[in-house]
Parts: sequence; C-alpha cells; structure tokens
Amino acid sequence: MLDKIVILDIGGEALRQIGEFNQGEVVHIPIDDLEEKYSDLPKDKKIMIVDVMGKQEEIAGRFLTSKGYKNLAAINGGGRAWFMAVRINEKQKKETSEKALNNQK
Repeated sequence: MLDKIVILDIGGEALRQIGEFNQGEVVHIPIDDLEEKYSDLPKDKKIMIVDVMGKQEEIAGRFLTSKGYKNLAAINGGGRAWFMAVRINEKQKKETSEKALNNQK
C-alpha cells in the first residue's frame, strides 16, 4: 500500500526529532515552504499529510485542495501518534518473537 502513498512531512525538523519515516515515499516540505514547493508533489498518488501534533494538516490540506489535489489524508494525532503506534507495534512483534523462541526450547 505504501507504494501508492506519498507521505508529506510538513513538520520539518521538529517532526524528524520525534522519528524518521523509513518506509514509502516521503517528501519533506515544511508548512512555511508549501506554497513555493507544492508542485513537487504528485497528483496521481494519495498524499498523507503529517505534522508533529496534527494541528496544521488541515491548513495544508485546504491549500493543496485549492491547487487541484484531490486524494489527501492526514494522520489523526500527527507524527507523534504515528511514531507511537510504530513503536508499540515493533514492541509487540518483538515480544511475540521472544515468546515463540521460548516456546521452542
């Protein structure tokens, strides 16, 4: 599914301090630069807009809609929620793997 999505990081350095997206196509355009650089975004893919706390995603979405982008989404809770979910998922996978190894002994 990630091959059909572009993650638009509008949070800039503040978002990268929380975590780094390590899968899929990521475009880093801080919200302050979006008006100048929005044309770098493809119109043929879904764009997942992400900021730190999820507060500026709606502003970016409205702007992109005004420029003809139609397939937009946002992460509820922003990047902080995304990275928290990823860490929880990784922890659960690790615990499951450890239990499986212990059961094999």
